[in-house]
Amino acid sequence: MKKIFTLKPVLIALLAMIGCTMKAEIVYYPADDGFCYYLDTETLEATLGGYRGDATEVVISEFVTYEGEDYKVTSLGDFCFDGCSSLVTVELPSSVVSLGGYCFDGCSSLTTIEIPSSVVSLGERCFRGCSSLPSIVIPSSVTSLGTSCFYDCSSLPAIEIPSSVTSVGHWCFYGCSSLKTVIWKMDKRIEDGSLFELVPTNVATLYVPKEMLELYNPPKKKDAKDPWRSFGTILPWTDELEVSVDETSEFNIALKTYNGNVVVSGLTDGTPVSCYTIDGRMLGFTSADGGTASFVAEPNSIVIVRAVRQTFKVYVK
Repeated sequence: MKKIFTLKPVLIALLAMIGCTMKAEIVYYPADDGFCYYLDTETLEATLGGYRGDATEVVISEFVTYEGEDYKVTSLGDFCFDGCSSLVTVELPSSVVSLGGYCFDGCSSLTTIEIPSSVVSLGERCFRGCSSLPSIVIPSSVTSLGTSCFYDCSSLPAIEIPSSVTSVGHWCFYGCSSLKTVIWKMDKRIEDGSLFELVPTNVATLYVPKEMLELYNPPKKKDAKDPWRSFGTILPWTDELEVSVDETSEFNIALKTYNGNVVVSGLTDGTPVSCYTIDGRMLGFTSADGGTASFVAEPNSIVIVRAVRQTFKVYVK
């Protein structure tokens, strides 16, 4: 018995050494196209670890080949495009499931990126300082937004948080100074006063699930931990309600409807705006004043709004 107890630590050490040799090797691979990858030789998965170029448009392939093996790109690592200030357009493959911390931090020229529906998490400061980003769609696959995720995205006029999201980090939308429309579909009310710091929420509209509207009404006594207290307008969200943001014109146009009213915002004063019924009957023609234009329509109808050479179809609540 004494010998067995004496040999046991040695056996454990030997097994540990054997285990180490069986672990997958992580290979660093600097590809010729400027991308750098970390390759897992066991799972044949790749993490994009960095980019060494200065291109304005980047397309990330679903697979990268190394020594005859194809590795699937499943994540963008921390800092992989950090400081790429000339980057304008990024195309991501549908194999990616996570965007790491500081992934696009400081990409001040970035205007176009589509997050695949395979992605489940956006890391800390993922889009911090993307000051030219005019719009972004968070797919319903995403469950978490990291701390300062959209920090200083100062050109972002609207954001929609899908009901799939269960975690939102501190200062997530700090400094998003153009934010006028927030569609918050989460089924819980977050008490974090840092979420919308330096955002002009007093002139912004917040949409929340209809059944949770009472929870978002401003409290009688202001609470510094309540990020919702200062929103100028809080309205119920339904699946029929359509809020549009124009991504193609020089304006960031947003539409909202409530109680038979159609409100168009993000306009330059004097911009002509017209509204029609679905069968072509004009409901009104006006010029924007104070950046907005409004019309009265029949509730539960569909109307057509035309502004700045753009046409929008909107369901009127």
